[in-house]
Amino acid sequence: MIVLAAERLPVLETIELYGQLLRSGVHVGALVVNKRSPADTGGLLADRRAQEEVHLDTVREALGHVPMIELPLLAGDIVGEAAVRRFADLIAAAS
Repeated sequence: MIVLAAERLPVLETIELYGQLLRSGVHVGALVVNKRSPADTGGLLADRRAQEEVHLDTVREALGHVPMIELPLLAGDIVGEAAVRRFADLIAAAS
């Protein structure tokens, strides 16, 4: 898996990394887009999410055959066993 942010430079780096891994014989099973902004919490974050969508369209055009999982921006850090379990549930729901 390659983990990326929905921003211009990480998207371009992901596309390049995918090509390097492919040429090296390494299979990439999925892309994980971390910290997606919510679309329904006000103007700033909705605008941010719209910009993220533009960048993710670039990934979809280049690597649309690779499954993509999107994880939301969370209010706090993932610390401790209970937090890791909740985060794992988010991943399972997004898959």
